[in-house]
Amino acid sequence: MKTPIKPEIEFNKNCSVRKAIEIIGMKYAILIFNELLKHETLRFGQMRKVLGNINTRTLTTTLKELERVELVARKQYAEIPPKVEYSLTKKGKDLKKVLIQLQVWYDKSYKG
Repeated sequence: MKTPIKPEIEFNKNCSVRKAIEIIGMKYAILIFNELLKHETLRFGQMRKVLGNINTRTLTTTLKELERVELVARKQYAEIPPKVEYSLTKKGKDLKKVLIQLQVWYDKSYKG
């Protein structure tokens, strides 16, 4: 009987690959990320408009989670009505390179 080959990475619940996919796999996360790459900074209302079919609660929840994991920065201005802008952090901008590689892999493997 052959001894199984041990993988370089073990994909368990604490695996960093799994955690990264959970973050970028959130509903609308990639779409939000894409719009912030295109526009650099967006206000909440602008974000809703460019994303189209997204409700306020879902957008709010997703933005809060992306802010919590430090991919998106939120800047609030002391104005009435309140003005809030969202942009990518350095971590968020660094993720672009990873997503491009993911796109290359997919295109090579499945669009062949």
